[in-house]
Amino acid sequence: MLELATSIYDTLGIGSSDSVATSLAMGAVLYASLIWLLRWGYQLQGKVLANSQSAALANAIPAGPSEAAVSNDFSSVDEKGRTFVNVLPAELAALYKSNPTPQAEKLFESYQGKWIVTTFTVGDVEREEYGLGNSIMILSDQRIRRPLIAAMFDLKWRARLSRVQKGDPITIVGEISGGNATYIGLRHCEPSEQEF
Repeated sequence: MLELATSIYDTLGIGSSDSVATSLAMGAVLYASLIWLLRWGYQLQGKVLANSQSAALANAIPAGPSEAAVSNDFSSVDEKGRTFVNVLPAELAALYKSNPTPQAEKLFESYQGKWIVTTFTVGDVEREEYGLGNSIMILSDQRIRRPLIAAMFDLKWRARLSRVQKGDPITIVGEISGGNATYIGLRHCEPSEQEF
């Protein structure tokens, strides 16, 4: 390396080997300083990224739609006459977290009977016979996602649902039937076209 620096200095017309050695020492100090600054910058960037991710996780459950948003969420009607809304189960549950119960119930009622498409991880599959008629209920995995989603399927879906296992991701279409801050109920559910 000293030879390279000497040849560069000879080419530039700087002949003293003392100035070459001094320049090498200064270059090493500058190089070390640059490395330190880069490492410090990456650490700072990592802390900023970690803080932003923590903030994103803290805000993972949305505040819930406002009254104005409720009237604007109805996005489409399909060929079967079902009105679909563009809302997540977590947003419906958030209505109860961000509003007094009477107001939350009033806001939630505007969604009841509307349809949503949602994806979740299966926590359990049960046969339901509690006066609701024979049906199959799929529950979301509460360890992964809150609120709990209880999706009720008619028995005509039994063959397709027989392959569903705990831990499987599933995308469904369902009618909003009830809920609160920790639970969202969907009825008349169907596996989405892409499932199975």
